[in-house]
Amino acid sequence: MLNLLGHATTPDKLQLITSQAGDVDIHVSYADIDSASAPPVTQDVSRQLNTFTNAATQDICTGIVGATKRRNVKTIHIRNTHASITNVVTVLHVSTAGTIYELWSATLSPGEQLSYIEGVGWFEAAASVAPAVIGTNHTETSTAAGFAADTYLANTAIPLAALGTPTVGRRYIWRLLISKTAAGTATPILTIRVGTAGAIGDTARVTLTWGAGTAAIDRGEIELEAIVSTAGASGILTGKANWTTNLSATGLTSTIKALKVASSAFDLTVANSIIGLSYNGGTSAVHTVEWQTSAQDQL
Repeated sequence: MLNLLGHATTPDKLQLITSQAGDVDIHVSYADIDSASAPPVTQDVSRQLNTFTNAATQDICTGIVGATKRRNVKTIHIRNTHASITNVVTVLHVSTAGTIYELWSATLSPGEQLSYIEGVGWFEAAASVAPAVIGTNHTETSTAAGFAADTYLANTAIPLAALGTPTVGRRYIWRLLISKTAAGTATPILTIRVGTAGAIGDTARVTLTWGAGTAAIDRGEIELEAIVSTAGASGILTGKANWTTNLSATGLTSTIKALKVASSAFDLTVANSIIGLSYNGGTSAVHTVEWQTSAQDQL
């Protein structure tokens, strides 16, 4: 329950800090109660509407004048309606004495929303979530062959914020079936890349280096998860992968079959970011990605 206490001159109020100059729409609904009688009497049910366009601290709901008055806040909806600007929004409760308390802060990409609902609490909502987001980018045909040089796997690309701003526990999941001819004995490398192009130029964030290959025909399946272990502008992705191959110590990879690698800190809030994979079978490699799936979910 979120109550704003009344006062003769300075009742409680809610304020919103916006970090950027960009359109933010706010809807606050409430019920006004007079506690002078027993039981308290509901006097009014209404709402306050605002649109902020500046980076500033501004009131979004003021309490009611009167020492026995209470304003019971029912819902708060704060939506970033700007087409391209990411905004950090922070909700404050200012008491009758002027003391400021921070209630919640969220980084909202364009179209995202921070909400409070009485009895539920605070939560963030994505701009839109299509059913195809989970289990997307599935193909059962050979997607590409070669990989003697580092090559971006286009069908592995996932919008970083398709389920909303990445939070701790968000997982990006890939499964790849890879085969090789007898050619090539180099060390295969799988790289998790994040950028806005969905291409080889996107920044390498997690590099998974397997054991050296050998001159033998082989096939194996990689199960890879990248989990958000730290969210925000100094975010960290941790990659965990297992490679199950037909040959135990030859073929695609010799001895290294399981890996866990964490990225350095980087900004997970950049708008329109894409997370995907590149694969490098090494010099003389003739590898084929025969089958792959990509998905994301939230732990």
